[in-house]
Amino acid sequence: MRHFLLRGIIYFTLAFVGLGVLAHIRVSPWFIKFGDDRKGGWMKVYERINRSKQTGNFKRVYIGDSVGNQLFNFDSVPNSLCSNAAVSIAGNYILVENLIESNPKIEEIILVSVPNDIGWNFEQKLTHNNFVKPFLSFRNLKYFEPLLRDKLWEKPASWLFLSYAVKILPLSDVDFSQNNDQSVSYLEEIKLTTLSDIAVLYLKKLDRLCQENQIKLTIVSPPVPLHWQSDTNDWAEMRAQIESLGLKSIFKSYLDEIDYYPDDNFQDGLHLKEKFIAKARQELIQRIE
Repeated sequence: MRHFLLRGIIYFTLAFVGLGVLAHIRVSPWFIKFGDDRKGGWMKVYERINRSKQTGNFKRVYIGDSVGNQLFNFDSVPNSLCSNAAVSIAGNYILVENLIESNPKIEEIILVSVPNDIGWNFEQKLTHNNFVKPFLSFRNLKYFEPLLRDKLWEKPASWLFLSYAVKILPLSDVDFSQNNDQSVSYLEEIKLTTLSDIAVLYLKKLDRLCQENQIKLTIVSPPVPLHWQSDTNDWAEMRAQIESLGLKSIFKSYLDEIDYYPDDNFQDGLHLKEKFIAKARQELIQRIE
């Protein structure tokens, strides 16, 4: 009986490892080409991870949120890794680590994100599909600071997704949110005015990483709705955080240079309407230059 159980365990382990290897080699390209196209689909983020590991000769690379991706679209701009807010600064930090390993000629990283997305906190519904599934791996564990690991341990099932085989199984997402009201929308759930603990930790790490590799880090915001300036009291809380936490050298004039436009330039109160994207892109490029 003991030999039977031992043999069963060995076979199960080998099958599980084999499934993971096969999934990584064969299944992931299929998912990327034909897979889940829903906003925030984890394989869409995984595309960014793959690109960040590819050798290139780019001197400037863009990272950022979904509004940044409207301006520097991943599908059409070869030096863009812009994705969405739920990737978080932690995910973007890992992308930059990969970039530095594979692209020694990088001179500048430009983080393109609206303020509330830079401050994205971990406790959101979209965290699992956009950060945990694509970024949690044995290779990346060295980038997971104790604070981040503690948040994962609050939902122990999330650690199962270390295995690629588990990532592709039809399992329910791990919900890290602290709001059980399913009717609350993304724009209602996020808080516009502060930087989360994860954002602060990984912004400092990102800044240090860039300094150690003689890379310029630039943070810029796409245009935002006009009423945000008054709603946030001109970002008073975030400004106070930046001052008290010693982040002024990272943000520089970021909050002072935000362009505000009437609501009719936005699709959903956040993302730009198609007709406005080209104008916004040109203005942002001129500001960066």
